[in-house]
Amino acid sequence: FYKRQGADYCYILVFVDDILIASSTDKTRKSVLGTLGDEYEITHKVTPDTYIGLEIKQDQDGITISQRKYIEELLQEYGLAQSSSVSKPWVQRCWKRRE
Repeated sequence: FYKRQGADYCYILVFVDDILIASSTDKTRKSVLGTLGDEYEITHKVTPDTYIGLEIKQDQDGITISQRKYIEELLQEYGLAQSSSVSKPWVQRCWKRRE
């Protein structure tokens, strides 16, 4: 869900019982939290570090979202944690041209 009013915006991402609120101002975020808190019991983290398995990091350069932990768990589960990485996992020119 989203709402935009002039330069002010608020995005609300919902996945089952997990909600992430991103807004342009603290006033907007607090207003949404107040409205939700009137109807539902909520737990609030000012800066979430994870959301539905996604790792979220925010700094002065912006927001980074990754699934590093999930990928590392998959590699461990399938015995590939010690595998070497490659810079380009896609094979280039794997098809031969007909002459």
